Amino acid sequence: MLRRLAIALFATALAFALPARAADPDYSDIWWAAGGVESGWGVNFAQSPGVIFVTFFIYGPDKQPVWYVASMVQTGAGRYSGALYRVTGSWFGGAWLPTDATETMVGEAQFVAENVVRGVFTYRVDTTQVVKTIERQSLTAIDLAGTYLGGVLIKSSAGCSSGASSKPFAYQYIVTHEAEFARPDRADHHRRLHRLRDGGNGRAVRPRAPDRRRDLRLRGLRRRHRRS
Repeated sequence: MLRRLAIALFATALAFALPARAADPDYSDIWWAAGGVESGWGVNFAQSPGVIFVTFFIYGPDKQPVWYVASMVQTGAGRYSGALYRVTGSWFGGAWLPTDATETMVGEAQFVAENVVRGVFTYRVDTTQVVKTIERQSLTAIDLAGTYLGGVLIKSSAGCSSGASSKPFAYQYIVTHEAEFARPDRADHHRRLHRLRDGGNGRAVRPRAPDRRRDLRLRGLRRRHRRS
C-alpha cells in the first residue's frame, strides 16, 4: 500500500514539474476527413514538444499529386499554426540534385483539436482556402486493456460536515477495452473501467459487474459532495 502511494505521489509531483505545454496530447498520426468521406485525401502529423510537422497527400487542379508540407507551432492548448510550403525535388529513380530542391511558401496551416481524436484543420494554398473536420485514421484496432497504477487526492472543504481535509488514495485500475475499428467517436461506448482499491491488507477487491443504478447513486453523491 505505502509503496503504491509513494509511486502515485511521485508521479503527481513529476507532472507539476514538467512544462505546461508537455501536457498537450500527442497528435502524431495519419488524419483524414471525418467519417472517411474523402478516402484519398489526408495529412500526416509528426509531433515534437510544441511543434507539429505536417505532410499532405493531396492533388492539384490538374488532379496530379503535389507535395506540400507545414511546420505548425503550438499557440495554445490543442492549437497549432504555421507556414505552408510547396516543395519539389529530383526524380526518385535518378541522382539527387540539390539544385532541384525548392521550397516555396504558399500559405499557412492551422489545427484546432476538439479532442484527442478529432479537430478542425484549415489550410490555404495561394488564394484557395480549405477547412475540414478531420479524425485519426484507424488502421487496426488499438487494444488498451491492461493494469494501471495511479493515485487520487480527495479534498474536502471547511464547509463539509467532517471539516477540511486532504486524503491521498492509491488505486489500481484494470481497463477492459473493446476497440471499434475506425470509429474513435464511439470508443467510449466500448470501454469499461474497473477501480480496485487496496484495502491495506494486501488483498485487491474484485471488480463488480457494471451496475447503472449504483453508478447513478455515486454520481449523486459526488455532486452533493462538491456542493458541500
